[in-house]
Amino acid sequence: MNHRSSGSLSLSKAIEGFLSFKSAEGLSDRTVDSYERLLEKWVEHQGDEEIPKVKAADITGYLSWLRTDYTPHRFSGKTDRLSPKTLRNAWVTLASFFTWASRELQRANVIKDVPSPKFKAAPVIPRLASRPQKEGHQSDDYGIPQIRTVPSELPEAR
Repeated sequence: MNHRSSGSLSLSKAIEGFLSFKSAEGLSDRTVDSYERLLEKWVEHQGDEEIPKVKAADITGYLSWLRTDYTPHRFSGKTDRLSPKTLRNAWVTLASFFTWASRELQRANVIKDVPSPKFKAAPVIPRLASRPQKEGHQSDDYGIPQIRTVPSELPEAR
């Protein structure tokens, strides 16, 4: 999709092109589906206006709405607020879209003026390190079990 013209393009049409581009780029169907859901939710909130009319304040307002007023509808039925990581994922999707739009449509990249939401990454703790070891086994420095064999247990060389 190469719309390098002076005409305007609606968000929904641009999103179609963006999703096609991402599919052609080799992203997984699951990632493209996630982009589609997040961008459709944004257009639902923002309205299907033309790309040049979107301002950084619109994106900031949307992220603020997601953080404070949006009630998620989960399969579990829980309606807890979105996590900081989910808010960051929404920003990353919008950043990817507007970076693509700035290149393909020769428009200013409005996401540059929107700071990314911050979150603390959960520490990664190896599951194996916390398991009790069986007799005859021990873990290396990374929590990976190492099996110790006793020479009498080794098969005889033939």
